[in-house]
Amino acid sequence: MKNNTEISDTWRITFFFKTRSGGILFLALIILLSYGTWFYQTQEKAMQREVEKNLKAVAQLKADQILSWRKDQLEDAAILVDSFLLPDILGFIADTGKDNKKNLMIKFSSLARQHDYAEIFLVSPDGSILLGMPEPAPNHIGYQPALSSAFKEKKPVFVDLHRESPDNPPHISVISPFFSRSADNHALPAGAIVFICNPSHFLYPLIQSWPTADRSAETLLVRQDNDRVLFLNDLRHQPDAALRLHIPLSRTNVPAVMAVQGKEGYVQGIDYRGIEVAAFILPLPESPWFMVAKIDMYEAFAEWRFRSALLLSLFIGLTLLIGVLGLVIRQREKKNHFRNLYHSEAALRSSMERHSTTLKAIGDAVISADTQGRVELMNPVAETLTGWARDEAMGEPLEEIFHIISAKTRERAENPVNRVLKDGRIVGLANHTILIAKDGKEYQIADSAAPIKDIDGVITGVVLVFRDVTDEYRMQEDVYRSEQYLKSVFKAAPIGIGVVVNRILKQVNQRLCDITGYTEEEMMEQSSKMLYPNYDDYAFVGKEKYDQIQQHGTGTVETRFKRKDGTVIEILLSSTPIDQTDMSRGITFTALDITDRKQTEKSLRRLLSAIEHAGESVVITDTKGAIQYVNPAFEQISGYTAKEALGQNPKILQSRKHDKAFYHQLWQTILSGNTWRGRLTNRKKDGSFYIEDASISPVADNKGKIVNFVAVKRNITEEIKTEEKLRQAQKMEAIGTLAGGIAHDFNNLLFPIIGMSELLLEDLSENSPEHEKVTEILAAGKRGSELVKQILAFSRQSERKTIPLRLQPVLKEALKMLRSTIPSDIQISHHIEPRCGLVSADPSEVNQIIMNLVTNAYHAVEDSGGKISVQLEETVLEQEDLEGASLLPGRYALITVSDTGYGIDPAIMDRIFEPYFTTKEQGKGTGLGLSTVYGIVKGYKGDIKVQSDINIGTTITVYLPLMEITVTDTDAVVDSAALKLGTERILLVDDEKTIALLEKQILERLGYRVTAHVDSIEALRAFKNDPFEYDLIITDMTMQDLTGDELAKAVLSIRPDIPVIICTGFSSRIDKESACAIGIKGFLMKPVVVSELADMVRKVLDNTINQ
Repeated sequence: MKNNTEISDTWRITFFFKTRSGGILFLALIILLSYGTWFYQTQEKAMQREVEKNLKAVAQLKADQILSWRKDQLEDAAILVDSFLLPDILGFIADTGKDNKKNLMIKFSSLARQHDYAEIFLVSPDGSILLGMPEPAPNHIGYQPALSSAFKEKKPVFVDLHRESPDNPPHISVISPFFSRSADNHALPAGAIVFICNPSHFLYPLIQSWPTADRSAETLLVRQDNDRVLFLNDLRHQPDAALRLHIPLSRTNVPAVMAVQGKEGYVQGIDYRGIEVAAFILPLPESPWFMVAKIDMYEAFAEWRFRSALLLSLFIGLTLLIGVLGLVIRQREKKNHFRNLYHSEAALRSSMERHSTTLKAIGDAVISADTQGRVELMNPVAETLTGWARDEAMGEPLEEIFHIISAKTRERAENPVNRVLKDGRIVGLANHTILIAKDGKEYQIADSAAPIKDIDGVITGVVLVFRDVTDEYRMQEDVYRSEQYLKSVFKAAPIGIGVVVNRILKQVNQRLCDITGYTEEEMMEQSSKMLYPNYDDYAFVGKEKYDQIQQHGTGTVETRFKRKDGTVIEILLSSTPIDQTDMSRGITFTALDITDRKQTEKSLRRLLSAIEHAGESVVITDTKGAIQYVNPAFEQISGYTAKEALGQNPKILQSRKHDKAFYHQLWQTILSGNTWRGRLTNRKKDGSFYIEDASISPVADNKGKIVNFVAVKRNITEEIKTEEKLRQAQKMEAIGTLAGGIAHDFNNLLFPIIGMSELLLEDLSENSPEHEKVTEILAAGKRGSELVKQILAFSRQSERKTIPLRLQPVLKEALKMLRSTIPSDIQISHHIEPRCGLVSADPSEVNQIIMNLVTNAYHAVEDSGGKISVQLEETVLEQEDLEGASLLPGRYALITVSDTGYGIDPAIMDRIFEPYFTTKEQGKGTGLGLSTVYGIVKGYKGDIKVQSDINIGTTITVYLPLMEITVTDTDAVVDSAALKLGTERILLVDDEKTIALLEKQILERLGYRVTAHVDSIEALRAFKNDPFEYDLIITDMTMQDLTGDELAKAVLSIRPDIPVIICTGFSSRIDKESACAIGIKGFLMKPVVVSELADMVRKVLDNTINQ
């Protein structure tokens, strides 16, 4: 039959080409067909490229816009938290009071309006909502799976598009975490801000817009959702489809399915409506989203259909024309030939059609071979699998066409035809048989070969029927490998893994046994309740995990397990159902022992809190000195914020008070693994210096390698200042003690000089030369007395006593003393206005003012030999003169001290009145001079001004308010007044014999009867013998056996009404007030002039008589 067909076809072709006209027409038809086919394909591809180009442009535009939007959202979230919200967040976390909450809510509302956020809320590290806007905070849970990712990556992350419930609108969120610092400078999660956006405001309109007026075109945003494709936006042809429309992955002809299966670029397929579409697929980087831009094939290729219809019409017309011409010519030539072959051709065609239909209808591959093993027939399925066309394979050996090998050994398998011919029965192929096609492609095949027998049972051939089982075989292999992989993971996992069905333990791994202390046999088929310390924990985990699985497909919760030995441990438990649609099939869970981690976190929080609240500054650096952590105390002490200090080198604090050798020794110490301890002088951000006691220690890792340095430093600047003040106070105390001793002895020396001089003046004629000389001696004694008062005032050993005072004599006396101490090459000039009024002041304090100011002026000019000028004048200040001064309008005495020295540096002008501040070299000043002057002047409600120019000089002006009274001559001593006399009996006690005799002589000249003693014990004994023998007792204060106050108490205990006068050169034990407190009626300071003694004695006696 085959041979007859081939002969018939060959004859017809030969017959046709035997005619010239037939050959020409056939050639023209071939050319027309070739050109038409080529032109059609070229135009079709061009149109397809145009559609692809348009779709790609739209998809790329949308993708770029979405990526830019995502990037902006992440950057905005980070900036808003770090730069705008963080201080208020930290304040709210520290104190959740109304004010902090209100401030934070105001900022939330402002951000929501400015950035179009639907909601904003603050969450803790465990996901709990602390504060939300609007309030009360909605019950959001969609952000929680991404919260751990944000903390892990330490940057804002997206929460994918989701619905909190089917009735709620879609949301997309950004989680922006913020952190605190641990002791080793690790970032610890402190919380996060969740910004929730409504995609319908920007994202969905962005996706749904289309740049042209196409009716069917649209862009889709999709992602994979388990075994389905989830549409993320509303669709043009299906409203409210966002996060609701799913398509199973089995519909591989849908472009959305193609996208999640990894295809990119231009594709054609069926969309969600079941309509053919052209689409362009583009994955969005750094997201699970895919952009699909599509348009209906009908609309996309409408123009091409119109063109192709015209081309087809033209082609058909030309073909018909050629065909008609050919038919007309062939008709005459073939008429007789067809008549002869008609009957045989009809029979053959009928047989071949039945045979072909049968073979094509079979789903398996079929090859038949003769007894020589040569191919006689094969169906299209066999052609596909073997890669051989039927015409090529006819007559070829079956081994060449049907090339099979063993999948295990890769050796050639036995030809099934040979076995069938040998055994005469149906033969099945061995398992794991691979067919190698002509192009080298391999197929796993199955099925059998059977003999073909004639009516006599003689084998005339073999039919081979086989099918492709590659996918089935690969699936079986994948299932086997997956099972082995899961078993390996189950056994080797470092965390506990188990499977429960209805909370009954069905499978557990060894690690879970290690965690709980139970064996596998002890846990199998037991309720998981055995793992919990109580029923409440068991019930809580069941409910919480079920709720999470229902919402998210998985659940994670922190709980507690009770080990077999009774120990309770902290566990992180995660669960996922084996089948999301049927939880009764079981749930897989993992258990991680986090007991140690919890304890470590608790310890770290305590340590961090201690460091953050410590009064000492703590600084942590790396091995190169870069600062990695500072505590709040460092910020307060140095003036640098943590943000300014991090990354810097501690050199920013260097004051240049230490040399290179100092720092070299410090680094050598800590680099050798030892702790350096010492004192550092550092510089604050504002440039001021401060002193620290520092301890710097190296920190090593578990291998002993130094990885950090920790410095703990205490600011001791104020302590050092206090110590310095204490030393100065001790110096002043020592000076005061010395001054007191000098004053007592000096006054005792002056007393006889003054007293004897006064007695001599009474005995001498006023016009005699001797009277004049004794007068000078008396004046010198009085100046000595004033000098003692100044010494006591300087050492603060005498009380301030303000009197109406003329400044002229005080200034003259001070200048006379200064002139004797200042070298003669220093010129001192003065101008003292004689009519300047009175001030209310203590003469010794005014003397201090002059002494300190002139001494400072001398120090300023001593190296250059300059000039010093002192002036006293009276001035009247009006209101307009008082700008910048703390004075009232009125009359003032102006004391001006000027020098031509080196001047005062403007940089220190504001500090010159500070106690202990001095620029003088060691030994030339204590820093107390100007501060003392300032305190005295301010105490008198005056003021002091300083004018200074470098290398020109300094002028200091003191303003003292004048009294409203005037005295014509306060220097005159009213010696002409009569002395007050008496005849009473006086007991006089002084251990200085000279003084005792002088006082006795003075008192006796005044008419009194005096009994004198130089021994206080003897005096007390004499008084005891006859207490009423005396009308008055005058006693010295400082005596060997009994001091004056002790003697006074003794006599007053015997006779309370006896008046007592204390007369002392100086005593730190008693003053006028304390003397009055113990009953002493009078108090005199040596040296005493006659008139003072006479007045005091008479006054005390008269008061006693009156009482």
